[in-house]
Amino acid sequence: MPESGDGVMHFLIAKFAWAHPALFLDHWGKPLFTLLSSPFAQFGVKSMAVFNALCFLATCHGADVVLRDRSPLGRWLFAPLLMCMPVYGAMVFSGLTEILFASLTVLSVAALWQGRHMRSMVVASFLPFARPEYVAVWPFLAGWVLWQKQWKALPGLLAGHVCYGILGGLVFKDPLWAFTHDPYTGAQEVYGHGPLLHFIDQIDRIYGTPFLLALAVALILAALSVRKPGEGRRSTIRLTVTALLPVLGIVVVHSVLWWKGWKGSLGLTRVLATGAPLGALFVCAMLVLPERLASLSILPRKSIGIVGGGIYIVWAMRAFLQEHPLPVHDSPVERVARVVGDAVADLAEEHHRVVHAPPMVTLFSGIDPFDTSATSAGTYLGTNDLLVWDAAYGPNEGRMPLPELLADTTLELLRVTAVRLTEGRT
Repeated sequence: MPESGDGVMHFLIAKFAWAHPALFLDHWGKPLFTLLSSPFAQFGVKSMAVFNALCFLATCHGADVVLRDRSPLGRWLFAPLLMCMPVYGAMVFSGLTEILFASLTVLSVAALWQGRHMRSMVVASFLPFARPEYVAVWPFLAGWVLWQKQWKALPGLLAGHVCYGILGGLVFKDPLWAFTHDPYTGAQEVYGHGPLLHFIDQIDRIYGTPFLLALAVALILAALSVRKPGEGRRSTIRLTVTALLPVLGIVVVHSVLWWKGWKGSLGLTRVLATGAPLGALFVCAMLVLPERLASLSILPRKSIGIVGGGIYIVWAMRAFLQEHPLPVHDSPVERVARVVGDAVADLAEEHHRVVHAPPMVTLFSGIDPFDTSATSAGTYLGTNDLLVWDAAYGPNEGRMPLPELLADTTLELLRVTAVRLTEGRT
């Protein structure tokens, strides 16, 4: 099951985009994600995991381009290292946009590695239509292209905005809709803000202690590599600029946004999954044996890699399972959403519209949340409308405190469904 809030909403947008084509340009839904995932969404909610799995494979392909000649050990360690990061492995099955964005970043870096600067810029140009973290990635990718004096490739960074600008001009009469329709404005009074070190304080749970230790080793090896002139030094600098620094940039940007309460930030740790593959790429690329060990014969070198890599994978898997135990069962919220969804499906036939149904309830009731004649995401009630209130979205996005609803004599309470979270609590 995708993530119960945003994950389900992304699925619903992708599924119903063919019936409501304007959804292909829904800014919050991420137009590129909607376009690429919509064929999968037609086969049901679980198919979103298939789409993200394909994005993961594309990420591995891009990483392999970089690691093929530089680090044989890192080449086969990349996939398990990435999947064992708590923030990334679970996201592959979430139906969220972070995995697609992360895949595009690695493919863009891989193109730079091959010397295909224009291709890299064109791929990166579509990042804004997959996730907003592009603001932390673009400066480093474009900066590297400038450093290499590949001026002619820079206009490629506009390709995504040109394509979607033309579409926006036709649909919205506004070619700059990607900026003027920005959904991430205000909302501090709804989502609040938090400490500047919110993400840093949880970094071990986000990326996992095994990865952080591997990163520390990689940084030491990188420092040793840049001390000696040659191709190894140049490639280390290139990976630092295009892979490591964007990861740090993503952490810094989200830390500041949550601290200041800007751009609708919720302080969700999952957003750092966008930089996980680049971090894994940097670590794996640095896994090159020192010269003294590199002079060993093939068998000892392979033995070192197999034993060391095997120990790391087992350790990383245990750390992952501590954060995300398997098997995964329906949460209490998902179970109650199924019950409410069935109830809404029955009651909807007797009412004019269904108003403000949470994403999970919409999913299980089988209604089209974008059919304005039958549903409404707003809070304006008409005669014989069915209002679905929940404790998560109702008071915040819906701005409907429960006491006010219960005190309203124009409303009739039809059903109450509660979920028991722990002993004595509902």
